[in-house]
Amino acid sequence: AAFAANSPIAKTLRPMREESVDFDTTKNLFIEGDNLDVLKLLQESYLGKVQLIYIDPPYNTGNDFVYEDDFAETAADYLERSGQRSESGDRLVANSESNGRFHSDWLSMMYPRLKLARSLLKDDGFIIAAIDDHEHGTLRMLMDSVFGADNFIADVVWQGGRKNDAQFLSPSTDYMLIYARDVAALEGVRWREPKPGVDSILEAGRRAWEASNHDAVEATRQLKQWWANLPLDDERRASEHYNQVDGEDGRPGVVFFGDNMRKPAPTSTSRYDIIHPVTGKPVNMHPNGWAYAPENMKRLLAEGRVKFGPDETTRPTMKRYLDETSTQTVMPTFYADRRAASNRLRALLGESVFDFPKDERVLARWINLVTQSAPDAVIMDFFGGSGSTAHAVMELNAADGGKRRYILVQLDERLDHATYESIADVARERIRRAGLAIRDGASDEVEVLDLGFRSLRVDTTNLADT
Repeated sequence: AAFAANSPIAKTLRPMREESVDFDTTKNLFIEGDNLDVLKLLQESYLGKVQLIYIDPPYNTGNDFVYEDDFAETAADYLERSGQRSESGDRLVANSESNGRFHSDWLSMMYPRLKLARSLLKDDGFIIAAIDDHEHGTLRMLMDSVFGADNFIADVVWQGGRKNDAQFLSPSTDYMLIYARDVAALEGVRWREPKPGVDSILEAGRRAWEASNHDAVEATRQLKQWWANLPLDDERRASEHYNQVDGEDGRPGVVFFGDNMRKPAPTSTSRYDIIHPVTGKPVNMHPNGWAYAPENMKRLLAEGRVKFGPDETTRPTMKRYLDETSTQTVMPTFYADRRAASNRLRALLGESVFDFPKDERVLARWINLVTQSAPDAVIMDFFGGSGSTAHAVMELNAADGGKRRYILVQLDERLDHATYESIADVARERIRRAGLAIRDGASDEVEVLDLGFRSLRVDTTNLADT
């Protein structure tokens, strides 16, 4: 496998103009062929230029293994090399041939591709590899080897639905292994995403403020009732602690939560009096004192950021406004039903072609996180499948005006289907149709959208293979 990553090839990329969209102007690439060849061919043009590689490699199910790299050895050689047969020829581990080689073959296929992919990444680039339980543990060890364990970022858990016929636990969990090219190059990089439904929560606060005739107590009661009426599985409930409304600071109808202001441990400047604005008496103070230095507390009081109780016996809190903290860190677990992606692809193509396509909306979320500071980033997927990554990139650009571009690679894998001869045919048609739908729905504010792609295929050259 190591030799395969470094061995030269005598191949080239030939244009397929008839399969392309806007061939002469687009910066997107769709390449048909074995991704091992493509990764080698791209080394010169894209070395160190890719911001994100997202791959969902073929799961190791023991069949449909279409990447036929020749890492073969005889069963006897394998058993001897792996210590499963003694010098006298006796098997040491029962039924281990399928067990060991099952993983070895798949990892040998992945290794040279990951080695080549790493060199394409920018110093501050990332790779995300989706995988299931079969190779989750082994793929992480392989990626530790290729990218370095120090560059491991996260092991994301994707819960994709529930299967009630399972004997023990529902086998519906997949994983996303995330690695940086060089974590030392990521100083100052912070991934944040909008809190779900922020605008609707803020609107609920404004309605409560107006309906209460600008009474903070009544407005807060109404907002808490609004929260109580939401379904228990509503994703907005993650912000349910933002359940107070007032207008004391000149921001009528603002939504906030009261954060305690106690100092974790007392210091020489943490204990001082705060006077209640109504009773004129010092308010109840935690024994450790206040979290803010006196000059900072004076500023917060002047800005109306301190929420007092009805009298001095209630300890005041710091108002944390929702509209100032409308983003959040990213959790390493999430739920997204995989059937939704299948339904959307079926509707787009007008027929069922793929049973389990990658979810373009899930992809868009992670692509957006990685490219927040690089709206012109290059995104690569060398297990292109049905073209979900291209679809996600185009939708993101239409949403925020970015100029991200993609490189998709897909093997010319045959399909037993009446309409499409290969998976590559499906992907190109999906990208064409998605591009038209995105163009029709794009905002007038988005000036230029690259919805085309240059279709290329791996072909032999007339150069001698030396």
